[in-house]
Amino acid sequence: MPKKSLGQNFLINKTIQKKIVSFLDLSPSDFVLEIGAGRGALTVFLAESGARLWAVEVDRKILLELESKLAGFPNAQILSQEIQTVWLKSLEASGKFKIVGNIPYHLTSPILDWLAVQKERVERAAIMVQREVARRFLAGPKTAEYSPLTLFVRFHFEVEKLLDVGPGNFYPRPKVNSTVVKLTPHLQTPWGVEDSEKFFEVVKKAFLHRRKTLVNSLVLEKVESAEKLEGIFKELRILAKARPEDLGFEDFARLANRLLISR
Repeated sequence: MPKKSLGQNFLINKTIQKKIVSFLDLSPSDFVLEIGAGRGALTVFLAESGARLWAVEVDRKILLELESKLAGFPNAQILSQEIQTVWLKSLEASGKFKIVGNIPYHLTSPILDWLAVQKERVERAAIMVQREVARRFLAGPKTAEYSPLTLFVRFHFEVEKLLDVGPGNFYPRPKVNSTVVKLTPHLQTPWGVEDSEKFFEVVKKAFLHRRKTLVNSLVLEKVESAEKLEGIFKELRILAKARPEDLGFEDFARLANRLLISR
């Protein structure tokens, strides 16, 4: 039985399984890592491509079934460990990986962090997330979905929506809809950000008080004084009454860069 504690909802629609694998455009020369192999819904199709495959699955109770399905594929191996403990450089010293997975939704943020830290070794990722989370990935300014998650994901990756997947395609049937997204790493720092730590500090503190003006939010979080911030906003041509969701990606970058100077 699927384990609720592990967020297990097994994808049972073979057409969708094949479609997700097709998004990776695999060949025998590729390295591919699957997050949460489960009972092998995607895994066998991945192995059939001839690519060198690492299937990560933490649930030891279904490993025998997974091992049986992969027995005829010398190009595939199973890693029975938490995905956050897997380091791509330890699997292969060089070369890039294609990443795929129907990821446990409660681990979305840790897995995104894991991907971002190792993005230099990632060619692309096709991952399934909760549809509302995908909307946050793809959101723009002046929308309810626009958030620090939006800015984090778009800082590290180019994001493309690939496929919506309804609850009826899983067992057990989840209470939410899902979306498959493609993440392609940015290997150059986007938007002219000069210090990523400062950029994410400003973004996080800005959205802590979403209903307040950006100036008031940053004052409350002791980023700068109101007087200094008002001067900086005027200099950058940011409206004094702007709220966090009013600023675009480049606006946040310009603000963070300017606040570096005012230290």
